[in-house]
Amino acid sequence: MYHYSKADDDSLTLDPEYFLTNRSEYTRRDHTASDLPRVFFYANLDHAENIIKQGRTLYTTFVDASKVYDINKDSKSLSKNARRWPVNMHGEPMKDRGGAMDYDLLLRSVAGKPGKGMELVSEEHHPGAYYTTGQMDVVVWFEPIEVHKFNPENVDSPTDSAEGE
Repeated sequence: MYHYSKADDDSLTLDPEYFLTNRSEYTRRDHTASDLPRVFFYANLDHAENIIKQGRTLYTTFVDASKVYDINKDSKSLSKNARRWPVNMHGEPMKDRGGAMDYDLLLRSVAGKPGKGMELVSEEHHPGAYYTTGQMDVVVWFEPIEVHKFNPENVDSPTDSAEGE
């Protein structure tokens, strides 16, 4: 996973809580869909936007793929269950008419972090979620995570390198 930062340290710990009050103008729209604290990563470095890369340091980290819920594949139908269904005059859900996606409920269900008065749509939780937005593959991470300055000389995953053995 790839993350750009204004920092220039060898390593950083990115804390989702920090980004609640210090988010960039580029992620504000994402935060209107859900105020769940999260850190944004590119899953594909080729998708990094020039405006984000400009004047920033590239950091990377590796995580076990099983810790990231793939919203695109949605193997547990969380997207379907996170829809807000219109109701009829008796207050009964009209599921045959579709429904608006509640992205806050979806992300909170993946992370296992309910909002006030919210019932999650899954009991299995993940520290991260993968999805595609526009032409971009994104991972959002819900827990503090350590990242390291990108080194093009060493692009091996931890399991491929001597450090991971």
